[in-house]
Amino acid sequence: MKAGIVLPVIITYFFLSSCKKENPDYPYNEITSFEVKIDEDNALKAALEGNEIILYWPPFQAEPDSIAPEISVSDRAKISPASGEKIPFTDGFTYHVTAQNGSVQSFTLKISANVPDPGFYFNNPATNGVYTIRYEQDFPYIRGYYIIPDTTKTKVYISNSKVGEINMTPFITSLAQIRLTFNIPTSVDTGLYNIRVVSGKVAFEPEEKLYIYYHEPGISWPYTTELKTRATVTFNTKIGMYAEGPTKIEKVRLRSATDSTLHELELVLVEEGKITVKIPDQFPTGIYNGIELTSPAFPNGFMNDILNARRRFVVSN
Repeated sequence: MKAGIVLPVIITYFFLSSCKKENPDYPYNEITSFEVKIDEDNALKAALEGNEIILYWPPFQAEPDSIAPEISVSDRAKISPASGEKIPFTDGFTYHVTAQNGSVQSFTLKISANVPDPGFYFNNPATNGVYTIRYEQDFPYIRGYYIIPDTTKTKVYISNSKVGEINMTPFITSLAQIRLTFNIPTSVDTGLYNIRVVSGKVAFEPEEKLYIYYHEPGISWPYTTELKTRATVTFNTKIGMYAEGPTKIEKVRLRSATDSTLHELELVLVEEGKITVKIPDQFPTGIYNGIELTSPAFPNGFMNDILNARRRFVVSN
């Protein structure tokens, strides 16, 4: 090769080499914008603070399971997952931005639900700090201003040291922005309970207590009831009676008018509003002026003296 040709080639090589050194790969790996469409006309722009992508979700706007953000990053950088790709709408989800020179920076999604304080309060004062309610009644006293009317976000719990915490959310009978009502099922034991209500991220844990009790059965029958040994009889009750659970009836006994001794009847069937018993073969004949029901729901384990002086059973063979 001639010297006149070689020299320009060498000069060109050194020129290109020097140019390459003067233009290194870009080191930038920032997120410059992060936007989420919430409907056809509106979009949310996230606040970018340090390595956090803070998304302020609007009040009373249903939160989606996933989002597909439109994201801008530094010049010549790449982001993973890519802009427009669906991701879970979850606090703590992480993006990775890779600069042209290979350096990586991570950014974490932080969701801030812009929900106002529910403003919980009781619309009726408690008596000595206690609300008393019996089984199968609604507890209607919880009110608020911005309660989330969604049982996946608003929940009710009661608790005490005996049974721990019970989720009462399945027994909510009314839930609106300004009120919450829940029913007391017969599966819950009697006693004194703490109340806890959660709506969104706000918890309401009042000092007032809830006392659940079991209403007196109020068995009714004619003034004089003739009973025969080996026969069955059904008593009607004012409220539900149950064969299982904390309100179950375990024993039915009659009280002798002669010496006040108690004699047990055979329990045949317990159903809502009714108790069916059988008078055993060897049941003592005579007059009985009282009946006793045994149940763990009663304060002392039993309820007696339901009959008054004018009512009686007469048992004969």
